[in-house]
Amino acid sequence: MNELDQCRQQLIRLQQENNAKQQMLEELRRTNIELQSLSCIHEANLNKIHAEKEELERTVAFLRLQMSSVTNERDQHAADAMRQSIRAAEAIQEVKLLESKWSGTNSQFETREALLQDKVTLLEDRLRIFSEECFSCSSTLPNDESVTETSRSLTPMEDNVSASEDNSGFVTVPSLITDSGTVPSTSAAGDVRSSTAQIAVLIRDRDLLTSRLETMRIHLAEAKAQWSDCVAALERQVAHLNSKIAEDSIEHRQIELAHRSTINNLKLELNEANTKLEEAMKLVRMTEQRAARKILASESQSAEWVDERTRLAAELAGLSVQAERTVRERNEAMQEIVTIRAQEEQLRGQLKIRSDELARCERDMLYFKAQYDAKCQELQNMEAERLMENQRSTDLVKQLERSRAENQQYMDQLDQCRDELRVTKTKPAAPVQAFEDCQTHLKYPHNNLVLERNSEIEAKLRDTELQLKTKIRENVDLLKKVSELSAERGRLPGRIQTVESADSVRSVLEQKDQMISLLQKRLKEFKRMLAGQLRSNRVPSDQDSVDGLVTGWYPSPCEAAIRSQSLERVSLGSVHSWPPLLLNASNNNACSVEENSKYLSEKHSPHNYSNRSSSGLPTAPTYATLAQANAQPPPKQNTGTDVPPEVVNFRYLRHIIIKFLLSRENEALQLVRVLSTLLYLSAEEEKLLQQSLTRRRSWIRSKPSVSPSKAHGQFAKIIPPPL
Repeated sequence: MNELDQCRQQLIRLQQENNAKQQMLEELRRTNIELQSLSCIHEANLNKIHAEKEELERTVAFLRLQMSSVTNERDQHAADAMRQSIRAAEAIQEVKLLESKWSGTNSQFETREALLQDKVTLLEDRLRIFSEECFSCSSTLPNDESVTETSRSLTPMEDNVSASEDNSGFVTVPSLITDSGTVPSTSAAGDVRSSTAQIAVLIRDRDLLTSRLETMRIHLAEAKAQWSDCVAALERQVAHLNSKIAEDSIEHRQIELAHRSTINNLKLELNEANTKLEEAMKLVRMTEQRAARKILASESQSAEWVDERTRLAAELAGLSVQAERTVRERNEAMQEIVTIRAQEEQLRGQLKIRSDELARCERDMLYFKAQYDAKCQELQNMEAERLMENQRSTDLVKQLERSRAENQQYMDQLDQCRDELRVTKTKPAAPVQAFEDCQTHLKYPHNNLVLERNSEIEAKLRDTELQLKTKIRENVDLLKKVSELSAERGRLPGRIQTVESADSVRSVLEQKDQMISLLQKRLKEFKRMLAGQLRSNRVPSDQDSVDGLVTGWYPSPCEAAIRSQSLERVSLGSVHSWPPLLLNASNNNACSVEENSKYLSEKHSPHNYSNRSSSGLPTAPTYATLAQANAQPPPKQNTGTDVPPEVVNFRYLRHIIIKFLLSRENEALQLVRVLSTLLYLSAEEEKLLQQSLTRRRSWIRSKPSVSPSKAHGQFAKIIPPPL
């Protein structure tokens, strides 16, 4: 038996060692799997870093392209500035030439004016001389007829004067008048006739010269006005050219500053991108080094694992040898076991007997437990009875005190009687005898009552003392049993804690199951939302899909064609051609309390918007809550109210607008089509929204191409940028 036990112990020990080695092998496998997963994670991280590196390289290339384009634009602007500077220099040269011409003409005009002034003074002197001669010769004239006859014939002086008028616009000195101021004499018949003719000619010449002098002065004034206008025009041109040159230079400086700022910004961005690229390269190097270290560590660990595996294989070979030896010993032991089985059967019989006894003991234990419970109940009852007996004893003590007080009163009365007896000793014997008789009659009943009461109280006290002693014994026994039960109860908390830990684990698992169910529900809702959005993108008409999503009713193809025609008519019309809104009181009052309560639960699920009731909208044309006369009414829904096909649910519209305003440019671009369908936007307005969003999303903020009618005026679509 001892050898069999030792063999069993060795077998158990070998099995434990085998289990431990199998656990070690499983741990090695798990660590190998973990290392493979870590290597996969590191490879994924390396791929991510390479992707980020490529993306940074692409951004650097893009920035370089932008910088090259900006430099090209700067060169173009510089060439334009050079051309404009050349044009400005040419204009300045032209202005200088005009100034030189103007100064030359002004000097010529001044010289010519001085000459004319000299000639005018000379003519005035000569006229004065002629006038003096005329006054001197007027007395010698014979008559007027000869003078008139001579005056009718043209003189050579008039011919010279007329010829000079034809040749030039300016008045010249006649050739007949010499510098000395005397008129040459002409041959004639007689001195008197010749002198009179000469005088007449001189008078006429004087009149002619005065008229010509006036005309010359008029011509001089006109020439002065013309030259002053020309000078003012030239000055204006010069000022305009100077202002234009200044504006061009300012614009050139602004463009150059803008280009410098853009170049600086691009250089900063390029430097940031280079720094990011360097950081990424550093991270790549660090990750590669870490990966190399981990690979070396994994290789060393794998070598250690191989060594451990070989060692374990050797140990397994030794264990297999030991197992063979133990198999032989087991065969020997099996023979012994056959002999032992008979003893085992006997022991089983004894074990069965003992198990029956144990079952009987368990039954007895249950019986005693029931008895213990009954005794506990009895103990509680006895405790209540004891309290009642204590109350009774206190009552009896109070009655005893009252009886003692009554005895004291009787004794006082007896003393009084004795005093009265002493006083009445001197009286006759008959009253004495009567008094004694009365005293005996009074004394005996009182003594009998007191004795009876005292005996009853003493009997009750003895009974209560006996009962208390018995109850004290029972209480001691019960206390012993309670101590034993409390010891058993002290062993129960371990079991209760294990049960409670199992219950807590179950509760945690139930909570996790609830969380998983909630997440699955949310996943189903998101899938439903995504399917609805994809379905709305696949529908041929976006307006019908949105109306179907809002009202739950999809029109027929004919009705869709009619509605598309009506929408084209509305989009081609002006802003003021919108019909008034349909604000019906029945539709406003149709929102019940149940629908308002449903709104909170359906707030984040846009696929349930078809069950909501439509509410009234403000009278603004941008909301487009209109009812076309050509469209047919949809069938009645569950709410019991008729919803027109063109009336858009205000809550859905508000949800879309808030989502459009709070989302980024990439997400907002996907909502442009929905907004254009809900708000009845035209194609130009939709294109303008898309251009503005793409402009915000792009690297270079270019200005949108908008017609002036859309950027200015009362119905402007955008606010023009500041100059």
